[in-house]
Amino acid sequence: TRNFYTVGELCDEIDSIAGACNCRRQLRNVHLRELLLPNIVCNLTETKRLYANDKALITIDRGVIQRGQTIIDKGAIVTPQDYTNLRTYETLLAGQSGASDRSDMLMFLGQVLYVALMIVFFMLYLRFLEPALWKNLRSFVFLVSMMTLTFLVSDLAEYAIHGGLYVVPIVITPVLALVFFNARVALMAGVTQTMLCAGLAVTNPLEFILIQLSGTCAVIFSLHDITRRSQILRASLYASIGYIAAYLAVQLMMNGSFDDFDWRKVGVLAVNALLTSLTYVLMLVAERVFGFVSNVTLVELADSNSPVLRQLSDECPGTFQHSMAVATLASDAATKIGANSLLVRAGAMYHDIGKMTNPIFFTENQHGVNPHDGLTPQR
Repeated sequence: TRNFYTVGELCDEIDSIAGACNCRRQLRNVHLRELLLPNIVCNLTETKRLYANDKALITIDRGVIQRGQTIIDKGAIVTPQDYTNLRTYETLLAGQSGASDRSDMLMFLGQVLYVALMIVFFMLYLRFLEPALWKNLRSFVFLVSMMTLTFLVSDLAEYAIHGGLYVVPIVITPVLALVFFNARVALMAGVTQTMLCAGLAVTNPLEFILIQLSGTCAVIFSLHDITRRSQILRASLYASIGYIAAYLAVQLMMNGSFDDFDWRKVGVLAVNALLTSLTYVLMLVAERVFGFVSNVTLVELADSNSPVLRQLSDECPGTFQHSMAVATLASDAATKIGANSLLVRAGAMYHDIGKMTNPIFFTENQHGVNPHDGLTPQR
C-alpha cells in the first residue's frame, strides 16, 4: 500500500504542486479536503475471513485433522507431516476411547450380542433342519464345545500376536463336523465359526470372512467321502489353495494391483493350512471322549488285515469266509436303501466273532469231525 495516499497526504501533494504553479489562492476557495473521497477502503469482514483461512491451513500442518481429510494413502511414504498427523489421530482416538467408560461397556455388550446371535442362528439351524442332532445331547455338546474352544483360541492368538487370528486353523471345526455328521452340518458350522471369529478381525473383517469361507469350502468338498485319515493331509493342500486364491482375489478387488501383496500373510495362511492336519489327533480324542465312530474308524475295523480279523481268519477260516460273504451282501443292501454301508459292513464282519472261543463246535469250521456227536443232549 505504499503507493496509496490518504486524503491528507493527497492534499499536501496537490498543495505542493499548486505552489510550484502559483495556484494556491485558487485552491483555498475550493475546499479540496471535502472534494477528495477515498476510492479504496478496508473491508474488515473479508480480511478476517482470509486471515482465518490462512490460520487454518497453518494449523493443519501442525497436526490438526479436519473432517473428511485423508490422513495418509495406503502404500505412501510417511513424511514428517504425515507422521505428525498420524500421532494426532492416535491421540484423538485415545482421548475418545478413554473419554467415557460407558462406550467401552456398550462395545462389549455389542460383542456379546453378536456372538449370541451367531450361536442362536446355528441352534435354530439344528432345531429345524437337523432334528436328530438337536435331540442328541452328546452331538450338540460336541459342536458347541468345538466352536467355543476355537473362538477362545482365536481370541487369545489375536491378543498375543498381531494378525494371529489368521494362524488359527478355524477349518478344523467343520472338518470334524463332516467326519462325524454330514456335509450340511459341516458347512453351517464353518460359516458360523467364521462369522464368530470375524468379530475379532477389527482391521479387515471382509478379507478374513472371504479367506476362511474359501478354505472351508475347499476342505469340505475335498473330504465329501472321507474313508482314510491320509485324506486329511490332502485336504490341507486344498485349504492352502483356497486361502491363497481368496487372498489374491481380495487384493486385486480392493487395490487393483500387486503392490500391496503381502507374502508374509501368504506364509501365515500356509501355516494355517498345515495346522489343519491336527484334525487327525482331535478326531481320535473326540472318538474317545464323546464315543463317536467315524467312517475312517469303520473302514479300519472292517479291514481284513486288522489283528482281530486276522486271528479270526487263522482260527475260524469257515466263520471268516461266512462273515466276508455276509458283509458283502449286507453292505450292498445298505447302499440300495441309503443306509451307512460302512457301519453295516463292519457289523457284519464281527457278528460271529464270539465263535473264536470254540471254533470246532460250529459246522463251517469242522472237517469231518463233529464234537456234538459225542455229547448227550443234556451236555
